Amino acid sequence: MSNNSRRSCSRSKQMSAGSWMVLSLFLLLCTGRPALAWSQVRLDIAAAPEGLLWASGLLAEKLSIPLGNLGARPAASEGPGSLLQVSWPAAADWGGVQDRLGQLEPGTLGTEGFALVRSGEDYLIVGNTPIGAMYGVVELLQRLGDGRPPSARQAAEIQTPRLRIRGEAQSLPFWLGTTMYAGNWSGYGKQENTADWYWFDKAYWRRLFRRLAMGRENALLYWHPHPFAAFVSLPAYPAANYFPPSLQVAYQRQFHWILRTGLEYGVHIYLLTWNICVLPRFAEAHPDVQEFGSDTPMVRKYTAYAVKRLFNEFPELGFATMAAETPPGCVDFVLKALVAPLNSLKRKPRFIFWTWCTYPDEAKRVVDAYQGPSEVMHYLQYEQLFIDKVDPRVAKTAETTGREVVCIGGLGADTGWQYWCDLPFLHNLIADLPAKQSCGVFFQGLDSFEFLAARPLAHDALGKFLWRPEVPFDPSFWKTKLSRRYASQPLGENLWRAMCAGSGITPRFVQLVHSQTDHYVPQLGLPLVNFLEQPTLNTYVFENHDTVGRDGLLHPNMGLSWPNPDWGRELQGVKAYVDAAKTGRRSKGETPLEVAADLQHRADTTAKALRVCTENLKTGHVQKVEEARAICNLLNMNVWLGRYYAAKIRAAVAWEMWRRRIAPERNRKGCLAALDRSLAAWRELCRWNRRLHLGTFGFWRSEVNVEPPWNHWDIWRGYVLTKGNFCTQLPFFERERGLVAGQLAGAPETARLPLWRDLAPPPRIVRVVAACEFEHGLPDFLVPGPEALVQAVKRPGTVISGKYSLLLETRGNPKNWTLLASFNARRLPLQRGRHYRLEFDYGVLATGAPENRLGVGAHSSAGWQHDIGTNRFIKLRKGARGHWFIDFTPKKFDDYQVFWSIEKGGAVVLDAVRLLETAPPVTGKPPAKRGAGGAPW
Repeated sequence: MSNNSRRSCSRSKQMSAGSWMVLSLFLLLCTGRPALAWSQVRLDIAAAPEGLLWASGLLAEKLSIPLGNLGARPAASEGPGSLLQVSWPAAADWGGVQDRLGQLEPGTLGTEGFALVRSGEDYLIVGNTPIGAMYGVVELLQRLGDGRPPSARQAAEIQTPRLRIRGEAQSLPFWLGTTMYAGNWSGYGKQENTADWYWFDKAYWRRLFRRLAMGRENALLYWHPHPFAAFVSLPAYPAANYFPPSLQVAYQRQFHWILRTGLEYGVHIYLLTWNICVLPRFAEAHPDVQEFGSDTPMVRKYTAYAVKRLFNEFPELGFATMAAETPPGCVDFVLKALVAPLNSLKRKPRFIFWTWCTYPDEAKRVVDAYQGPSEVMHYLQYEQLFIDKVDPRVAKTAETTGREVVCIGGLGADTGWQYWCDLPFLHNLIADLPAKQSCGVFFQGLDSFEFLAARPLAHDALGKFLWRPEVPFDPSFWKTKLSRRYASQPLGENLWRAMCAGSGITPRFVQLVHSQTDHYVPQLGLPLVNFLEQPTLNTYVFENHDTVGRDGLLHPNMGLSWPNPDWGRELQGVKAYVDAAKTGRRSKGETPLEVAADLQHRADTTAKALRVCTENLKTGHVQKVEEARAICNLLNMNVWLGRYYAAKIRAAVAWEMWRRRIAPERNRKGCLAALDRSLAAWRELCRWNRRLHLGTFGFWRSEVNVEPPWNHWDIWRGYVLTKGNFCTQLPFFERERGLVAGQLAGAPETARLPLWRDLAPPPRIVRVVAACEFEHGLPDFLVPGPEALVQAVKRPGTVISGKYSLLLETRGNPKNWTLLASFNARRLPLQRGRHYRLEFDYGVLATGAPENRLGVGAHSSAGWQHDIGTNRFIKLRKGARGHWFIDFTPKKFDDYQVFWSIEKGGAVVLDAVRLLETAPPVTGKPPAKRGAGGAPW
């Protein structure tokens, strides 16, 4: 409110100075009646938990009045005598408060509900528990902050949450030596052996709990394969103890404080574990035990001991687990080693069973066997947000298990990379939870890369939507909130427009070019072939399975139980759209060109709004300038990503039209023009990459090096962990443009789009390590596999080049994988740190199963888990011929040897085999400096 308004109010009414006068004017304007004027926030301070005391203190500070303990009313000289009173049944003043509640029964508020009650000139905030009262104080705080004080006419307002679990999920920041997911937790190893890090920072935890309390979020879930040794000693199993005794005691003491303090802010903490899993040092101490998958009597006994010891020590802790992934479906282990010891506890924790890798009837067995409170858990959407609805499989899970379902998910591998704050999308998603029989959600990712640009609006909205998802969405409220935050209505309006349009770019694209995995990061670009060969959200089936059985479930169950459901949207892929155009059929559902137009519109809308924001930020009349500028910077990346997607979709359509001889000359030119626009957009992405100092970072790149058509396994196996950034991707797309132009100059019938391996720059050859054309038989460094026929042959139709080629055959072998041949590691030693390329021609004579594979790579005696090499699998189709290469760099072992193996039998021929030592690959240089916090990924 302006100073002029304050002076005007002061002249018209003789009121005491202070912020309560501002509230009085607000109420007068809203109701036309004299407003309540409070002189004290009255609270039973002695009995109030930390969260309620903190929130009440904030409220008193907001109103510029004292936070008073129970006692006499303020003297008349201190101003009007009306009180803002906070109470609950255990408070000392409850008897007097209860007399003023009228028909309100506090028990109906549950543990978290509250009532805002006008009682004469006083105003009451009451809950059935201190947490409910705290949420009532938070509600009033937020209304005052948003300029929406309660009406003086309203006698009482009651709010209770619709969703029981409203929380967030993240990785537990301990390593504990686990090697799961290639050491995904190892980055925490440097901090965990000291007490000098944020886990011991009570101020950090209070900030976190207070942020959650302001959103009325009541749960935190931390995942780790085997977290027990972080918080309790395990004297019966000395090898399972990880920390020195003094540090173990410090972690135990701190975890007690964290759990206790969290509850004082209404926050319950859960640990999520994998099965079957032990710590590596425990496995090393027992020769018959491995880190993962050892279902032995001792591992069952140890796990039960660890579980019981943890929850005896921390009875307020919640527990989430799954019968997965090592091995998938280990239900009996979960029942005996986890559920049974939990059932023996006097105080049983809340138990959540995640259905990951478990069929619904097995999940029901687990939760039915548990004697305490329980839920099942399912993905909100698998690993990424692509539509504003909850996964339909959630409702199916609820029906088959007889339980409400808590969901897990949010900003995944794609959505979280760019700026995301699409509040209509978020509201629709959260509002769909009750309809899918969900009792809540552990949301992920709103804090991802927050050091680059904060998402204050999204955090606030998540809390409000989770609390009352049934409340209709009001865009004007959020626009006003943005305008107030930055003290600029034009900036607020345009930033809102940019956020909504720009945040939806990646989810919209993923609907058309879909992949159900956390490896999928289309923000780093995709080859043109992916735009034609990847499925839409209508046609994708989860990757880690072989078949869909007669029971309608995925087999084997390596993740989700049911195949892709009906998401309520129908999109045509590029090939289906062009096929319909060729045959004259009417297009069914949204077309790729409609998606491209939508992406272009979103990008243009965002860009237009950001131009206005940029001008607003130059005026000097804006608050939180740096925060707003950072948001605009990331949204500019969304703009160019949207334009890149739109152009490349159009290039894919034009290519397929040309290949099908539909207006060939027009589509040939159209394809190249669209590719040029996509490159121009990508160069702008690179400019923003440099401007934001993103450095280099690790990401999974889609390198499907299998000739189309692709299946789900081809896509899944094509993800390669690499290091780079937007700029290091540019040369690949520039080479792609040249290769596509070459194909467009030829005949459509023989044209093929380049695969990722075709886009790689040719290496500089340092030396030829070995070469063989097989014209003189087998070389002395080639060792046939023990169950393979390996010989040089010259049969007509078999030889690839010259007079002889090498036949490798296991026709009829029933094994899953058979070694065909390898290089002798002593004759051809491969040195650590050196870069190698193996290249060869191949032909397929026979296959032991439809589309089985030829494996190629470098192998160490340390085990197949350490096999290395790019492009490691060739899909075998009878009669196919081609050229192949793999690149690899030995790092851990000295006995690597090149090998070929075959899946489920067959016969192949090889020729022109060369093993080359190559120069180190040239990668783009990172910027000279990085932004605060270093590279984001």
